[in-house]
Amino acid sequence: IAVFKEYNLNRHFTKKHSKYTLHSLKELQIVAENLAKNLNKQQNIFIKKNNIEKSTTKASYVVAHKIDKLCKTFSEAEFVKQCMVQVSEICCPEKKHIFENV
Repeated sequence: IAVFKEYNLNRHFTKKHSKYTLHSLKELQIVAENLAKNLNKQQNIFIKKNNIEKSTTKASYVVAHKIDKLCKTFSEAEFVKQCMVQVSEICCPEKKHIFENV
């Protein structure tokens, strides 16, 4: 039976977390909040990186599809501009207007 007994729990905290016995309840709450914030920051780094990789892959597929559909090369300036605008829509939509003005 996997039930925590009071003795086992007490022994665990006195052996492994003895540094926290010196703190008050308020200080322990602050420490717990800081640990939770740090965990969220670490998780957000991986989420952001994953989103960037997905948008980059999607943008490359969109450009490849456009090249195949229109049978054009990158030697035509207007075609390159259209591809750049589509890539900017996917990767950085807030900067799309910059690419449209090029």
